Amino acid sequence: MADIVLAQNVFQFEILKKRFPKIKISKVFNPIVLDKDFLKTKFQFEGYIAWVANFRYQKNLRLLFEVALLLPLEKVKVVGQTLLPLDEETEFYLDKLKGLKNVEL
Repeated sequence: MADIVLAQNVFQFEILKKRFPKIKISKVFNPIVLDKDFLKTKFQFEGYIAWVANFRYQKNLRLLFEVALLLPLEKVKVVGQTLLPLDEETEFYLDKLKGLKNVEL
């Protein structure tokens, strides 16, 4: 019933095109604007690393754990929820993230 359907990535776009071949479907890319004043070298990190998503294999919690482990002086704030059933790798690294002092879930 829509005039157009928007997808946020290639995966969604291809699935929707196959499922609804007669519907107009477009991808919407995240806009990126680079302001030259913003591109100044930072000599000290301020703030924290934020990670927002649901907890599942595709979101690669293993890599997030590795980043948090490599940067023990940086705060990492993780926000999300577990999708059931939870795969073993995600469950393993979610528990390991909880054990890091620089990670806040």
